[in-house]
Amino acid sequence: MGALSARLETLLRKQLGETEGTEMHSVLGTEVVTLSGGDVLSADPQTSVGVGAKNGLAVTAVENGNGAVHKTVLTLASLSVTMTDATTNGCHGSHKLYDFPAGPIQILGASMNLTTLAGSGGIADGAALVGSIGSATVGTNNATLTTTEADIIASKAGTLTAGAGTLASHGSLVATAFDGTATAIDAYLNLAVPDADSSASDTVAVSGTITLHWINLGDY
Repeated sequence: MGALSARLETLLRKQLGETEGTEMHSVLGTEVVTLSGGDVLSADPQTSVGVGAKNGLAVTAVENGNGAVHKTVLTLASLSVTMTDATTNGCHGSHKLYDFPAGPIQILGASMNLTTLAGSGGIADGAALVGSIGSATVGTNNATLTTTEADIIASKAGTLTAGAGTLASHGSLVATAFDGTATAIDAYLNLAVPDADSSASDTVAVSGTITLHWINLGDY
């Protein structure tokens, strides 16, 4: 590792035109360069190579990475999720957040840090809302969010208080890559409320960030 780091430092110095007297160091995940004048450059590199596409006017995306390993940061600004009441099966809603490029997609990890606000319809102000990130939309036969509804970030409780709540959680490395060779995979925000807390269809406004770390293993 020492020899490799030295070689990388030499190459970086050549790119920057800096001398051996320039102080340089790195922080995990972010390259930090201290120039001779004392200025510090510190940022995730951004890329437009091999990225997917965000979905929805209320969703923006920042694509970090090197074209091989990706960090996609999705910001939601009062994204309105339509929640459909399914009588005894509760109330459910989904929004497609991101279209990955074609190919087998390996999810390295993900996180969500979201706030929620129920509308003025049938969701109770103290509803036991749950949320997840999955590769498929939520079904209408359960209010717990399981299997492909929650295979990127598992179901997380976000019980409402006065109609508002939070969803903050993460998902670790997904053991098996998603097969997006025939049809590119998507990432969905899924929400559900149990029957006891829903009397009619409603909406939930969602704000915050979702971060996806992923690799395309190569389409075929």
